[in-house]
Amino acid sequence: MSSIMTMKAWPEKINSYDDIPKVFKDFFYQRDEKFPYTVYIPANSTLLKKRNEKLLSLYDDSLSVLVNTKDGVIEKKCSFDEISYIEKVSILMMGKLKIFGEISVSLYFNTMGDKVFNKIITAIRNYLSQDKKFSQKNEDEKELLEILGKNNLKYLNSIMELIQNEATVHSVLFQPEVRKKVIQKRGEKTIFKYIASHVTVLTSSEIIHIREEKSKSMTLKTSYGTVSLIIPLEKINHVELNKDEKEELKRLIVDIEGTHNLEFHFDIANEKVEDFASMCNTIIKN
Repeated sequence: MSSIMTMKAWPEKINSYDDIPKVFKDFFYQRDEKFPYTVYIPANSTLLKKRNEKLLSLYDDSLSVLVNTKDGVIEKKCSFDEISYIEKVSILMMGKLKIFGEISVSLYFNTMGDKVFNKIITAIRNYLSQDKKFSQKNEDEKELLEILGKNNLKYLNSIMELIQNEATVHSVLFQPEVRKKVIQKRGEKTIFKYIASHVTVLTSSEIIHIREEKSKSMTLKTSYGTVSLIIPLEKINHVELNKDEKEELKRLIVDIEGTHNLEFHFDIANEKVEDFASMCNTIIKN
């Protein structure tokens, strides 16, 4: 495929009603005189995940997603109040943005055009965190981030890009990559244990989780990309810790309002998981 054809499949910002593709014009609505922030995602049948063309329009408290399906144009309207968390994936050249909630939306795109979604992500985060960001500063914040930088500079840079300007960092939980064989019991089979490296950060407004996607082979350690999760504290009921001695795992379970739980795996030797879970529940209750 030529570079020109590839670029035609990238998402793009739409600046006026005249620029909206014809198929969406009869379904597009404008709340006031100001044209809303709007993104067009062309149809693409060449991706591993085929996609229909979509038109996203950002409003003060909601996101409208028009989808051109074989049965015609349909609308998914995501009220910010009903959004539970956001997942952003970047694997090689394929990007994915998933908005989970009462109405969930999955957007697939070429990662070269993913910056057009930043304003949408920021708007959702600011709306859901507006009552949480302005808390007392944590004197240990700088030290927590410095330790993360010593463990994994790439994760530190990614986290610094995601932390909201007014938010305070309360806890940082890093898990190095684990690749090892585990003999469960004498006479039982040996299992291969793999935990992708990841970092989970608790701020005054959110839990931010970033993990690196790699081959799970014992010999091949190719890095494919990253997965980022942004979970507003407003949407978290509580955080649980589960120990699995047989699998040599600690599971951090985030109970989220209105959707499924999220589960993060840690090596059983990671001694900081308990304190992180306790801190999460303390901040959530406040």
